[in-house]
Formats: sequence, C-alpha cells, structure tokens
Amino acid sequence: MNNPKNKFIPSHECMFCKKIFDEVGGRKIVSKYDLSISCSTKYLGGGNKEYPYLSIKIDDEHYINFRGNKDLWTKELEEYVIKEFVEHRHPWYCQQCAGKVCKLCGSPVQYLHGCDILYDDGRITHVGIFPIPAGCINPECKNHR
Repeated sequence: MNNPKNKFIPSHECMFCKKIFDEVGGRKIVSKYDLSISCSTKYLGGGNKEYPYLSIKIDDEHYINFRGNKDLWTKELEEYVIKEFVEHRHPWYCQQCAGKVCKLCGSPVQYLHGCDILYDDGRITHVGIFPIPAGCINPECKNHR
C-alpha cells in the first residue's frame, strides 16, 4: 500500500459487469450519491440504512470503504476490490452499471451530475450538479450536445 502520491491507476474493468473500458465507453465512476468505492485511512460505518458504509481493513493504516446497496456487496466483489487496491489499482464502475446513460439510446451521458470520475493517471475529480442537460455521447442521438 506504499503509494507516495496516494493515487491508484484504474482497474482493468468495471467492478460490477467486468467489461473493459473500451467495451462500455463514457467515464470511470468511483462515487455517486448512493454508490462509492474508495481507499482511506479512516474506518467508516453506518450512515444511510438503505446505502450504508462498509469498511474493510486491508493493512494497519488503510481501509476500503464501500457505500451502496448491501445486495451489491458480494464475497466475490470484496475479494476483487481488496486485490485491486493491494495491487495499487482503483476499482471503478461504468456508466451502464451506475445508470448514467441516455434515456433515448442507452449510450453513456456526457455530463455526470454529482459523480466522482477516475482518470487514467489516478486523478479523481468531482462533477458538480448544475442545471444543464446531461447530454449523450452518441452523435446520432437527439440528446447529443
């Protein structure tokens, strides 16, 4: 877990559907209102009873923190997430699994209101919530901006 910049490069595939990024397109999401995955020095527990925090200790200083529907957290997912963080990769989920897709064509939306996005170099940025349409990445779609 010795990572001086505290950045983890993205995992190879979506933590839920196991599709690689080239298959799903859009952005790599690590947090939205009701679903998040992170590595921290803090233990988190409780919170919203519909979407509680779950913390797993991976070494003396680090915890994996997951927030989301308890049914999503399986033994297989737990093993996968632990392995990824130990190997300095950050698990992420695709826009399909996050439900951040166009209502007309099903392609990923362009603007991810309220999400934290993981980039290839390990940076994570937050997308604010603004009164603008989410758009669509599909240039053939009516919602494309």
